[in-house]
Amino acid sequence: MKKNILNRPFPNLIFIFKNLSSRKEVDQDLFFFQTGREAFIYGLEKMGIRKGSKILLPAFICDSLAAFIISEGYKIRYVDINMDMSIDLYEIESIFQLENISAFLFVYFFGISFDIKPFLKLCNKYNVPLIEDCSHSFQTKILNNNIGTFGDFTIYSFRKILPTSDGGAIRFKKEINKSYKNKISFSLKNDLIYLIARLVEIFIRNVLNINIYSKKITNLKNKIRNLIPVNKIERQKLIKSKNKISFLLNIFLTNKNYLSENIKIRNDNFNFLLKEVKAMGLKPFITKIKKSTCPQFFIIKDDHGGLVDRLNSGGIGAIQWPGDELPKEIYEHPILYPNSIKLNKMLVYIPIHQNLNKESFKEMLILLSKWKLKIES
Repeated sequence: MKKNILNRPFPNLIFIFKNLSSRKEVDQDLFFFQTGREAFIYGLEKMGIRKGSKILLPAFICDSLAAFIISEGYKIRYVDINMDMSIDLYEIESIFQLENISAFLFVYFFGISFDIKPFLKLCNKYNVPLIEDCSHSFQTKILNNNIGTFGDFTIYSFRKILPTSDGGAIRFKKEINKSYKNKISFSLKNDLIYLIARLVEIFIRNVLNINIYSKKITNLKNKIRNLIPVNKIERQKLIKSKNKISFLLNIFLTNKNYLSENIKIRNDNFNFLLKEVKAMGLKPFITKIKKSTCPQFFIIKDDHGGLVDRLNSGGIGAIQWPGDELPKEIYEHPILYPNSIKLNKMLVYIPIHQNLNKESFKEMLILLSKWKLKIES
């Protein structure tokens, strides 16, 4: 029986039961939120960055963040990225010289360990707060230091790496007064409903043997989402941090063995696919990573188009990012942001999370091989 390669890691129930009595405290330097974008706005406010201020973002970004920033009263200045997802330091300096930039968001795309230090030096020179975005991975290290330890503040979205429904968080470089202590709380929404939803997902995949990434199922999901009323992004109340974090998030975030295994498995899966894909003659986007890198996905270049649909039809939870969520302003200005637009169309992201191993990729590699033959014929 074929099994879908799930796009995100599954919460291991045996592991959870073994750690039910765990009461390890999560890092008290972290302020928790439902989402990373809420944490971002909270950070701007705590740094004294006023509404109407201009925030510099890479153009290769998700609109869920950009639109939220704008809805909170801030302005955005985009800068295109290079074709290797790095950012031109001299272009950043030129923007700092010509425009009044109040903060700069430095993104570690998919856990790639870009050197932040030249940008940190530049931001210090122009007195521009540097914000680290570790949403795609929080375990990657640079020169034995965890990413997220350099900027004025760092935002996280742990649910992108860990099997939990929440996980927005922020850490400040300077001590910020905190009137409470982080506490563990079993949440109906963030724990129970999430677990039930994931079990249903596994039942559909393993028992009913249904491809949850097929166009039919995807269209059904979209129809269901469209039936649910969506509120416009607007501020109803002050954004404030939570004094409680979900039981699941606490278990995964405080277990050193689990986190150590996570980075090892992702690294091993990445290197395995790298070897196999290169042997096929396909184009990996990243050709080498360090052991200290915790990659979110394995990335392939698709110069012909159609690979995501092909993999999805075979039960592989591959995606394109930001995909349809690339901000409209970027799409409408291809001359200003050519690289971001090209990468958005060209790159295909394949799951390599902690629930997968070499055996998991056998059928996918056959699909890739057939796809390679098809595009060459």
